[in-house]
Amino acid sequence: MTPFNKGVVDAVLLIIVVMTTVIMARLERRRLADYGLGPRNALKRFFAGAAWGFVFISLLVFALFALHDVALQHQPVSLRSALLYGAEWFLSMFFVGAFEEALFRGYLQWSLGRGMTFWGAALLLAILFGAAHGSNPGESPVGLVSAALFGLLFSFSIWYTRSLWWAIGFHTAWNWGMTFFYGTPNSGLLAAGHLLSIAPRGTAIMSGGSVGPEGSILMLPILLLAAIVIYATCQPVTADGKDPSYD
Repeated sequence: MTPFNKGVVDAVLLIIVVMTTVIMARLERRRLADYGLGPRNALKRFFAGAAWGFVFISLLVFALFALHDVALQHQPVSLRSALLYGAEWFLSMFFVGAFEEALFRGYLQWSLGRGMTFWGAALLLAILFGAAHGSNPGESPVGLVSAALFGLLFSFSIWYTRSLWWAIGFHTAWNWGMTFFYGTPNSGLLAAGHLLSIAPRGTAIMSGGSVGPEGSILMLPILLLAAIVIYATCQPVTADGKDPSYD
């Protein structure tokens, strides 16, 4: 997996999903903001989510280090290569995160939600999101469950913000942290060009094995902490229960 081949594929898929959403919004006489793609506070929400995404992948990796379930391998890399790959992988992972969130938490989330409630739709799409990772080489049952729970976590952020941007930021930085910064497998996929190189050394249930950190049972407390952060930082704050920054 390289930043080019991964990024290009997901960029094309993102364009298709966004164009489809635009068409459906016009047919239904709705705004893109009704499906979480509103521009208001987009950068603020994106970078807030990105900051938390990197914090939580770092917390998970440090916990695995503390428990001696992963080991740092020698990975010599020049400053120029690190900066180049870092930028390329961030852009690539932005397309990955934006495509997956727009597909699973955009039009489908809100349209299905009108017929089966928001959380009914969120649960269905989370299961599909987890199942979509099943084709990745090296995946595990724990990794698939983690992916599905991630889907619910991102829906939780959308429930409060009515926007995809926090989830896109978190998704981007989480994947960037695994793929480039720490150099671990990402849902069973190995990347070319990374800053560090961290390999599993403990049992697969703890270290994540071939899946990477997302295959570790420690994902459960990490996701719970992330949900608490969403509750604490993304809740509406006005008396009428609406966030004044909603589109």
